[in-house]
Amino acid sequence: TGPVKLTPGPLDNPDAGYRQRYSNEIAEPGSYRVTLESGVRAELTTTDRTGWHRYSYPKGPGHVLIDLSHLILDTSDHAPL
Repeated sequence: TGPVKLTPGPLDNPDAGYRQRYSNEIAEPGSYRVTLESGVRAELTTTDRTGWHRYSYPKGPGHVLIDLSHLILDTSDHAPL
């Protein structure tokens, strides 16, 4: 939700980019749940051979950004946490 931000933001000011604060974090063996400040709820669970993600979005316009930069070595100050 909100304006599209295409960079994560510098480590000393993560609010300048697409990173978000979270609340309502629940972590248990095989299960993880968190609510992002945008209202998006992320739920993850696992079995012996697979993992599932489920995302719930608030009503209204929004967008999805998938950052795969963590799959490559990035030594800049914009590297994901």
